[in-house]
Amino acid sequence: MKQLILSLQLVFVATMFMAFGISYAYDNKALELGVKKDSIGYQSDVIAAFIDNGIPFYMDSGGILKYPGKYQKKVDNILNEIDGRPEVQFSDYKFASLFIILLKKNNVNFLIREGSNKSTIHIVFQQKDREFVNKYIYPEFKKLLSEGRKTGVYGAQQYP
Repeated sequence: MKQLILSLQLVFVATMFMAFGISYAYDNKALELGVKKDSIGYQSDVIAAFIDNGIPFYMDSGGILKYPGKYQKKVDNILNEIDGRPEVQFSDYKFASLFIILLKKNNVNFLIREGSNKSTIHIVFQQKDREFVNKYIYPEFKKLLSEGRKTGVYGAQQYP
């Protein structure tokens, strides 16, 4: 019976130590957290945002960006902003290029990112341009696709 009580006391002490230790680390933001995006383009966006926002970080041998836990809220905001940007995905280089032509002609800033499976092209633009892209770029893109399927020429007239 004494052994059972002693074992239970040890379990209780170990549990309390673990709970207190975890709570202490969390409360003091002493833990280290990490983030890694699936493609170099998105990872570079995170790196740039960390630098711009003064978040100290380093990259470990697995490519994970490590940062102090006290910056978690800032990092969450950064990741939500990066992940929340409007984007269009293409699996065909030709159609992505056609979309890029329209964005360039209309002075819409954009980034080109490769999908994590390397078979998709992501064209990312700013939130402020979402309405313009929806109202003007998408309809023009559909029109050029339709015409291109008929003529074999996408987005421009053939040279004489």
